[in-house]
Amino acid sequence: MILAIAILYFALFSFLAYKNFKTALGLFIILLPSYFVRFNIGPLPTTLLEWSFGALFLVWLLKYFKSDWTEIEKFYNQRRLLCWFIILFLNFSILGIFISNEPIKSLGIWRAYFLEPILFFGLLVAHRREIKRDDLIWFLSLSTVSISVVAILQKITGEPILTSLIKAD
Repeated sequence: MILAIAILYFALFSFLAYKNFKTALGLFIILLPSYFVRFNIGPLPTTLLEWSFGALFLVWLLKYFKSDWTEIEKFYNQRRLLCWFIILFLNFSILGIFISNEPIKSLGIWRAYFLEPILFFGLLVAHRREIKRDDLIWFLSLSTVSISVVAILQKITGEPILTSLIKAD
């Protein structure tokens, strides 16, 4: 059942990204707190946020990568030092996987905390002409609404974490 819902969500988010990439990117930012919605697909743990990013990135790769590559190259040429720092940071994070005592868990953490944010940064760079700073501030501001709702519910119920809303098994 959860797999069917996840696939439907992925398909709908992919369709939105295909039709209106800016709106999907904004919705992704608004949904940043959805990393709390966790579920398993087989033995693999995942989150709603990861599925949203997967859909967004897949559409970007298939539809926009070719045309956006020039914008990414332009950014690289303007900010080489920053880009080299990001590449170096990514390489050191990969090294951390191999020196960890638990490489499988490290790989999951690496994907969520290093790879996906760097790829998302690339998406933002590629679409920086259409997504302005004010848009980003607006999207981030809206993402705090869900956090506020959870905090209010925690205050009312006295529960530290609403696990029934967060974990779907």
